[in-house]
Amino acid sequence: YEMALAIFDSLGDKSGIANILSNEGTVYYNQADDAKALELYLKALNVAEQTTDSVRIATILLNIGAVYSKKPPTYNKALDNYFKALQIGKPLDDMGIIGTANANIGEIYFFRDDDELALKYFKEALKNYTGTENVPYALNYIGKVYEKRKDYATAIKFHLQALSIAKSLEATVDIAQSLLGLGDTHLKKGDALKANSYYKDAEVYALNISNANDELKFAYSGLALSFADLSQYQNAFKYQSLLTSIKDSLYNIDTDKKLNGLQFNFVIQKKQTELDLLTKDLVVRD
Repeated sequence: YEMALAIFDSLGDKSGIANILSNEGTVYYNQADDAKALELYLKALNVAEQTTDSVRIATILLNIGAVYSKKPPTYNKALDNYFKALQIGKPLDDMGIIGTANANIGEIYFFRDDDELALKYFKEALKNYTGTENVPYALNYIGKVYEKRKDYATAIKFHLQALSIAKSLEATVDIAQSLLGLGDTHLKKGDALKANSYYKDAEVYALNISNANDELKFAYSGLALSFADLSQYQNAFKYQSLLTSIKDSLYNIDTDKKLNGLQFNFVIQKKQTELDLLTKDLVVRD
């Protein structure tokens, strides 16, 4: 990426520069270095906005939203970026951008316990994703909404549908997430034995996926809870210990401060650029 960035820079290709900066940001995002990811995404957006590459701008906005969506205090910032991306994607009729924006907006509303809006955006995303590998993602979240509503039969139906499609696509992350959804639903409805079986399967998949810490955490949590419900306390303690051993950097206070600082610096930089252009125009007219 650094080599490619140098070439695009030498060519003055701003769309290429923005693309590489965004790709580099995603590498850090996948390593859970959210501060570095956001730093690169914001740089990418700054460059992309100097072009007419609407797809690039929308994609970067979605990436920025994904970083902000990890922390409740920045949910509003996440929504701002997602809605901007959605508005860019609609006139382009880009189902990838529209579907991802709808799904991500639904996710924020889901975390805010606004089930009605969450379901609305997830169902829109499901339509947008028709015929793509993203269908299981939307199906699983629809299942989660019904699970929250204690409509367990409907939740299981959607999770099983997601699992079937994920397996046909050999999409291991979606398989793990489908299994976790089934485990959660069966645990909530009081079937700890069946839930435990799904959590065990999810653990196997999660252990074989790189950067699947979230799936592994949920599998460990589900196994600890289901073993406790089954009165198998030694196993429950084992998985509770494994759960607490996974370091979670998503709510680090210093990182939160850096995220807010970077967004502030980006806004100030944009304002300064606008001021510089205005000053330049005034000088020319003089």
